[in-house]
Amino acid sequence: MSRSVLGWRSSSGFLLRVLEPQFHQISSDSFLSLSSVSQHASGLQVEVFEGAESVQLPCRVKVSESDGSTAVWDQDDLRIPTVHVRQPDGDYLKDQNRRYEGRTAMMEDALRTGDLSLTLRRPRFTDSGTFTCTVRRLGEELHQEAVELQVKEAPAPVWPWVLVVLVVLVVLVVVLVVLYHRFKKKPTAAVLPSETVEIREGLKSVLLPVKTQKRLHNVRVEWIRSDQNIRIHVFENGQTRSELPEDNRVRTKMRPNLQESGDLSLTLRTPQLNDSGVYDCVVYRGGEKLLQKAVTLRVKESLMEEVEVADREEFVLLPFRAAADLPAESNVVWSRTDQHNSVHEYQNSQNQSDRQNQEYLNRTQMNPDALRTGDLTLTLNCPRLEDSGVFICTVYNDQDGRILKQKVLMLHVKVHQVEKVSVEEGRRSVVLPFRVASPLLAEASAVEWSLSDRGNKLVYRCC
Repeated sequence: MSRSVLGWRSSSGFLLRVLEPQFHQISSDSFLSLSSVSQHASGLQVEVFEGAESVQLPCRVKVSESDGSTAVWDQDDLRIPTVHVRQPDGDYLKDQNRRYEGRTAMMEDALRTGDLSLTLRRPRFTDSGTFTCTVRRLGEELHQEAVELQVKEAPAPVWPWVLVVLVVLVVLVVVLVVLYHRFKKKPTAAVLPSETVEIREGLKSVLLPVKTQKRLHNVRVEWIRSDQNIRIHVFENGQTRSELPEDNRVRTKMRPNLQESGDLSLTLRTPQLNDSGVYDCVVYRGGEKLLQKAVTLRVKESLMEEVEVADREEFVLLPFRAAADLPAESNVVWSRTDQHNSVHEYQNSQNQSDRQNQEYLNRTQMNPDALRTGDLTLTLNCPRLEDSGVFICTVYNDQDGRILKQKVLMLHVKVHQVEKVSVEEGRRSVVLPFRVASPLLAEASAVEWSLSDRGNKLVYRCC
């Protein structure tokens, strides 16, 4: 059956704002979401507010290109880039990234009409990114274009003008009096410029910066996750303490000498994807607000990690550290993208060698306490040149098959470097050094020394 692929890839160019906004009716108990579509030199830009019911990513092609083809939506910034796939016989979502599970849809007659637009339900802040639309049939690329999705914070509700007028008429005098006394008796709280911090998942810590020249004696400092309305850290009476639940309190930290330094920054350890949001730092003195700053944190998925090793080494570590205390029924599988059988499997606190690829038999091992500690690192003994490739570690829930954690690593096994030995003519002997791992020698049937610049002339052989 013929196929084509639809995806979204990164694009660059200047934006030409704004085309007509598109309104989507949601339901009687919801609200209207507003998304705007703008055109630039190399693609489209779609903007939508977080909290909207859905947003549509437009893509229209000729019917002659879409009919009988397969459509796939991708976002290449993700480790698993597939967003949605439509084949002539229906949707194919086996390879879909889990973050889009149950959130994407295309029209039933999309391939027949050429309208390949994708509807993304409940757009999130972390959905922001660039997509690429590509259509292929029988391996031939028929169409490609790009779109950038920006999910913004929802705006404050717009009150009806009639109500605003009535409220203004009623409270105008009262507000003016209150503001007069407030500005006369109390200084206005300083609002520092907001800041955005963007990192990749997997870092040991991230700093949310706030610094001031104000005198900070006898103050109370609160760090608040404003998008969730929860307090996460407090400094008061010279003491700093985390307000997170007890098992997470070690994740936040402030400098204790902020009175002298004016440094109110918050350190957040082991930042995760769900830590993305808006953090407010607020300074009080005796109930009076002195200072405020908002810091937006964006935690993106980690990119592929690369590991290099020489083929003479005894072993190489493929690192993977996940959250501690994974479910005891979890199944950890290390695999390669170019092989069918697993490289290593770990289940019920034991290595499962019966399902292992024979090339890795007796060459791999994991920590026996891996699930409790979260250290899923794989040790590969006697690395060989043919071990170079892409390794994937996947943690499954053994009961329902759900993927709990996943990491991708690229292993490069390099040939040892040529070593030079200098010696003066006339000496009785010279040593040509060559040391290898003892397990490798145990597998060898013979050792030969030869001159490569003389047609590989054999110099010495040991059986």
